[in-house]
Amino acid sequence: AALLLVAHHFHAADPFARLAFVSLALVCFSVAAPVTHGLGGRLKWALSGSWTFYQPGRGGLRFILCQAFGWASFAVSVAGCAVLAAIVLRAVMKGGLGEGAEEMRAVAVVSWVAGGAGFLAQVFLAVSLPLFRPSGGIGETASAPACTSKVSQTSDMRGFLQMMLVMHVIHAPHLLLLALIATVLAAAPTAAWGATVFAVLAAAYSPTFFGAPGSTGMRSWTAFQAWATRVVEDAARRWHGECRVVRHGEAWQFRGVDIGVDLEEEDGGKETGDARRVIFGYHPHGLYPAAACWFHFLPQFNLLFPSVPPPVTLGASVIFRVPILRDVAMWAGARNVSRSTFLKSLDERGAVVLCPGGQAELVEHVGGQADNTVMLCTRHKGFIKIAIEKRAHLVPVFCFGESQALTNLWKWKAAQRWTTKRLGFPMPFLAVGFKGILPLPVPLPLSFIVGEPLAVPAPGPEGFALEADVNRVHQQYYARVEELFERYKASSGFANLTLALKHD
Repeated sequence: AALLLVAHHFHAADPFARLAFVSLALVCFSVAAPVTHGLGGRLKWALSGSWTFYQPGRGGLRFILCQAFGWASFAVSVAGCAVLAAIVLRAVMKGGLGEGAEEMRAVAVVSWVAGGAGFLAQVFLAVSLPLFRPSGGIGETASAPACTSKVSQTSDMRGFLQMMLVMHVIHAPHLLLLALIATVLAAAPTAAWGATVFAVLAAAYSPTFFGAPGSTGMRSWTAFQAWATRVVEDAARRWHGECRVVRHGEAWQFRGVDIGVDLEEEDGGKETGDARRVIFGYHPHGLYPAAACWFHFLPQFNLLFPSVPPPVTLGASVIFRVPILRDVAMWAGARNVSRSTFLKSLDERGAVVLCPGGQAELVEHVGGQADNTVMLCTRHKGFIKIAIEKRAHLVPVFCFGESQALTNLWKWKAAQRWTTKRLGFPMPFLAVGFKGILPLPVPLPLSFIVGEPLAVPAPGPEGFALEADVNRVHQQYYARVEELFERYKASSGFANLTLALKHD
């Protein structure tokens, strides 16, 4: 709404444009307050089952006071909108608005009063959400000491804000880019002014492409990754309700040490030299496999696999072309999934994560809680060849809950297949989840099932993988994926799902 008021300022020469922008701004304020209260409260307290849109006299004294001020401010804002509508109706009946007319002065006063009241309503309602106490009424007192209650409320508010920050960083960085573009377009008085702003922004941003950071990892940010390690599990638990990592099988351990340190070969010979490399295959790709970038940051993962080096996540090259989205991915240490980058990352770090299904699996995926079939595309074998040639262990990882939490709002598979082949990304594409319209996922429980490491045969005499070995290991690998799926789907809360493998 503030951006609309800015645009209204730039269009002051046209009274009708001013009136239109003011009206849009006040409509935004009128919608924003109920959304903040209803949707914000739902996001904050849905898992406890204690939040309803209308709950008079509940939530504790401070919550009630903030709500009272918030809704009073909202009432003033709505009244302002009604007064504005009356002014407009009277002006229309009189034959229009003239520059400097009395009606326009009234519009200016009413718009600022209503806009200010709407802004205060937003602030009061947003502040009230972390203060809500599920069992607290207006006359109830807390049984805990005051200092303990204050610390708990502060911690809870910090956790809520932290969760919202993490969820938007993971799932909606591209929306920040769209918001930036919309802001420039709305605030620009002329097309030339807007083009100049975009040119300046592009010139300032272009150095981030120097040195091919999507391939070299030169923009990996250790501080960002340390922050993710501290906060991502708590944020995932708050949003999804459950976030667990399961280590399947006993082969991860040999003589009490982890695979990253020592592992005996199937033929009884002991590995010599450096620890064997690890390739994690992440399934399913789904619409937006964001967790492939962060599941290995979970403290659970580090406890279960202490000697596995921090993996490098390999993603589609299109990710590294979109500003803001590419920055977040590279800060997390991700790189593109080209063969040369794959080999370099495996040599440098000793462990990588990739989604073998790729863009083809994204196209085939339906998603949503009504979809009971998980489709995996199995035609890619390049990662199998690299595993054999680099003598790396293959480790399947199956994530329950992520692919069911998002669905593509536009389902046009023919067009999506065509654009995938020619552009490298399926179009049209708009992933939505929460409430059916938001880019955040539906809050379903997450389970990351990490399978047993699959040892691969030695490469051929010239150091290349033999085709027969590739095909055999490929079959073994997907047999293990199917085993993980069938064994853990019920305990993960998705007993209704079935797995389908698409081989072409």
